[in-house]
Amino acid sequence: MRNKFLVTASIVAATFLSSCFRDAKKPGLEYMPDMAHPVSVETYDESKNLDISAGRTSEKFSALQPVKGTVPTAQGMLPFKNDEYDNTTSYKPYHHEFSPEGEKASDADKNPLEVNKINLTEGKRLFTIYCSPCHGAEGNADGTVTIANNHAFPMGAPFSYFTDANLALTEGHMFYITQYGRNSMGSYASQLNPNERWKVIMYVKQMQADYVAKNSAAKKEEKKKA
Repeated sequence: MRNKFLVTASIVAATFLSSCFRDAKKPGLEYMPDMAHPVSVETYDESKNLDISAGRTSEKFSALQPVKGTVPTAQGMLPFKNDEYDNTTSYKPYHHEFSPEGEKASDADKNPLEVNKINLTEGKRLFTIYCSPCHGAEGNADGTVTIANNHAFPMGAPFSYFTDANLALTEGHMFYITQYGRNSMGSYASQLNPNERWKVIMYVKQMQADYVAKNSAAKKEEKKKA
């Protein structure tokens, strides 16, 4: 009986010890192998699927690496003109570097999209999602983030679109800010593509124009009363 126990114990010990030297990536017994080895092919991983690698003599990967030096379409400066695809500018990256010189040069850029109801409506929708939490629904720097916790977040009058400095910003300068960010505001280049940012800027410019027109009318009324 004792010999049987020793033999059994030796076998168990040998099994445990041998398992310590196994390749961790190649376990012996798997309870649910389908959970450990997904059916889908990993991106840029070598593939044994002949359909995926068909026609390739030197590469057998699930996806080819992008051609060196190419620029993704999403990084293009002006991928659309009036909502129509423009292949003359879609592959060009933003053409102003992050510098005082680049910021100044951005003033000359114009919004390539047509001012119409569709673009303004989409601009308002995007503005409500991405901008209003800080700048406020009406652009008065009274968004939910701004006024939270008794104005604990350090944002104030400069975030209103109706200060003299912000009213003077050109469309191109606004785009530069959405590209690189400014002060407490970070870049929105990864959240909104260029076309979407131009629509938001179009909507903001409309708000500013409405504000200026309303103030001008109010001043004229005051002069009449005086």
